[in-house]
Amino acid sequence: MPEELSSQIKVMYLSMKKFIFPALPEKIERILHGGEEISTGIFDFEVIWTPGHSPDHICLYEPDRKILICRDHILPTITPNVGLNPLSGVNPLRDYIDSLKAIGKLEADLYI
Repeated sequence: MPEELSSQIKVMYLSMKKFIFPALPEKIERILHGGEEISTGIFDFEVIWTPGHSPDHICLYEPDRKILICRDHILPTITPNVGLNPLSGVNPLRDYIDSLKAIGKLEADLYI
């Protein structure tokens, strides 16, 4: 990509940054980073940090029932949009591939 066009795109993205913010609940109990466990009394989920499609994406894995809640990290017929932008981190495609490798090691029968 020509440097001039790259600079213009960066300026465009940065100008939009003021409109991009996380939708947070009224009360944040805790922020998840991966490695935590969430127990509901019925399910015991492992939190797996899966950046790439979005910088702070997580999946939830229930090893006893072999359930993976992966939202739009894995789609049935297409791949998620993985793009480089000022909010994406240094190498979102590498992050995404690493995340796929991590969840590919899990034994899951149901993907939600």
